[in-house]
Amino acid sequence: KDASPYVRKTAVLCTLRIRDLSPEVIVQHKLVNTCADLFRDRDPQVVANALSAVQALQGREGMLAFLDRAACVMLLKRLRDFNE
Repeated sequence: KDASPYVRKTAVLCTLRIRDLSPEVIVQHKLVNTCADLFRDRDPQVVANALSAVQALQGREGMLAFLDRAACVMLLKRLRDFNE
């Protein structure tokens, strides 16, 4: 929720480190949901890192719970914003 995209991007990547150190914190603080909320972030790097983090935390099957039709359409419309 920080104004800086760098801070949001870094925070998303930190969830993977938290998982390695203390997996129960991911569940307790609903960090997967927090990362999934960033799929709609205005910064493409934040969105890309959020997608990557949720896939790493949940796997492909678990990620489908966060990608409904509306989210997929929204991501496809923004595809040209992503440089990687």
